[in-house]
Parts: sequence; structure tokens; C-alpha cells
Amino acid sequence: MWRLNKVLLTLYLRYHQKYHSGILARLAIPMFNGLHPTNVFNFRSEFFMENVNKNDIVLDVACGTGLVLKRISPLIARGYGIG
Repeated sequence: MWRLNKVLLTLYLRYHQKYHSGILARLAIPMFNGLHPTNVFNFRSEFFMENVNKNDIVLDVACGTGLVLKRISPLIARGYGIG
């Protein structure tokens, strides 16, 4: 069993990077009405701007440059970003 798990893990790691984004895009585009998933994530700040208030504390995990928190900072009590 250990050998099989090692082989499967090796195959996964080898091919994940190459095929994951293409497969994800192909499956997700119909879910997001024709938008590529990366474009959907660009609308995160608009989502937050419409759904937060002055009493909210926001935790943005995988915030990257912190752009979303910067845009919504006037609308929330506090914001934390974890890169």
C-alpha cells in the first residue's frame, strides 16, 4: 500500500502544475457564466464592498498585495491580510 501511495503522490505532483489550471478553467467557466476563474476573483473587492459594514472585521487569506483590503478599508472596522 505504501508503494502505491508513493507512486500516486509522485504522479500527482508531476502533473498537477501542468494540467490543474486548464482543467479548473474548463470546469469553472460554465459555473461562472462564461468568465474565466481568474476574472471572477478580480471582483472580490466589489463583493466585499456590497456586503460589509463599519462593524465588520475582515480576514483576507491569500491576500497577495492586499489590494482588496485597501479598497474596502474605509468600509470596515478592521482588516487583516495573510499573504
